[in-house]
Amino acid sequence: MKIYFRKKQLDDLNSIAIAASKGASITVLTGKRKVGKTTLVKQFLRENAGAYITISSKATAMQLRDITEYLKSFQISGESVPVFLTWEDFFAFLFKIAIQNPVNIIIDEFHNLEFVDQTAYVDLKRAWDKNHHNSKLNLIIVSYNEDFIRRRFETKESPIYKLNAKKIKLRPFGISDVMAIAKSNNSNLTTKQLITLYTIFGGLPKYYFLIDRLKLWDKGLEQIIRELIFVLYAPLAFELKELILNEFSRGNKIYLSILQAISHGDNKMSDIASSVNIPVTNLTKYLFELEKRKKIVDRENPINTRPGIKSKFGRYYVANYFDNFWFRFIQPDIINFESGEYEKMIAHIMQNLEGYLDTRMIIYVREVFENFPNSAALRKVFPYEITKVGAIWNRKDTVELAVLSEKHKQVLYGQLVLKDHPLSREEVTEALAYYNKFPRTFADHVKTRLLITKNGVDGEAWELMKSIGIQHLVTDVFIDILIHEQQEIGGDFIEFEV
Repeated sequence: MKIYFRKKQLDDLNSIAIAASKGASITVLTGKRKVGKTTLVKQFLRENAGAYITISSKATAMQLRDITEYLKSFQISGESVPVFLTWEDFFAFLFKIAIQNPVNIIIDEFHNLEFVDQTAYVDLKRAWDKNHHNSKLNLIIVSYNEDFIRRRFETKESPIYKLNAKKIKLRPFGISDVMAIAKSNNSNLTTKQLITLYTIFGGLPKYYFLIDRLKLWDKGLEQIIRELIFVLYAPLAFELKELILNEFSRGNKIYLSILQAISHGDNKMSDIASSVNIPVTNLTKYLFELEKRKKIVDRENPINTRPGIKSKFGRYYVANYFDNFWFRFIQPDIINFESGEYEKMIAHIMQNLEGYLDTRMIIYVREVFENFPNSAALRKVFPYEITKVGAIWNRKDTVELAVLSEKHKQVLYGQLVLKDHPLSREEVTEALAYYNKFPRTFADHVKTRLLITKNGVDGEAWELMKSIGIQHLVTDVFIDILIHEQQEIGGDFIEFEV
């Protein structure tokens, strides 16, 4: 099997391990769920001896007993492993066994200590202060919880503030990365099918690991979907069901209804509340749980929102692409899914994928502006240094694309109109009306307007756009940019045995 686009991060971990011979260090490895953190550290341990420990939600005494038994199962030092009575005992032991030689210790799901014993962080700091000067411990802490990392390692009030020497963040693959992976595996999928694949699974490596493992790169898009979701014991068949059972207790139906509403495009609180049929005031607690605690949804603010300010116009999106796909197509038909009525469901999905792709097209447009700002096609419409890409909106109106150059005081407003025919003058006029809804937004910036279409515009519409200085791109341009800019994987993958 292969680990793609993680060679640099593995090299960083190896360099940190080498540097441990000069003194103890703590490194934080973070990134979304399923982004490949555990796979990466286990590959690191294939190349560097050490121990891998996971913090669960079990009580302190039981957990320390399990860790004791685990550490006894292999030799990481010449010393016997004592019974740990406190977290300070455990952390002090880690520093002690690394006095003579460097020792690598991975602690995964480190944020769970908040639920087990918050004084453990004080214990870690105390053990560090007492022992790190004469120890060669290489401690790598792993967590998906960015909020936890910020509160514990980046806030002065925390006992372990800045205790980590380095932070490594794993990011999901971009769409061009997925295209490069497919190309390196001689995929039969067309560019549009690869974009559709990315629409379903996003950039989390887990899904492409499964495609690799099941040898599906030479299959068609429908067959890939079938093998991953719609066969007996399919690897993704019950992923979301398990998440629902594990993450929610009371209020399951409300949570599910909220996620289905969001996946169908209801992103504003008022629209979600209307779809779920609960008051907006009651909705807040559920959205807080989904966003802050469960990390299942993300909240986005308009691009013009000042840093540190929580806009009252925030909108909600399902964070994981596959979760969004699940709550859009599978959860609403869960009875048929659990009854094995797969063919009917697959037929429905394949018939509606084109429309689903259109609703997600803005994601790729923004991603291209963010990742390939020097593309000739984009430089033609916005030849400035890009500092932010997002959208602007108020209670009623939205401009779906806002590309900002703070340095040059320039902003590009873009609107997508994805009709199956060339747009008429009337359709263009209607689309352009949105640009005038925000006269005070970026009032000190020069504004450029862009219309993005699927099948172009007719002659009259083109003349109108030329006369008032409206720029135009078709969605195929963004696909061409992705094809042109996709990187060669070359040596940027790690091969390993499973």
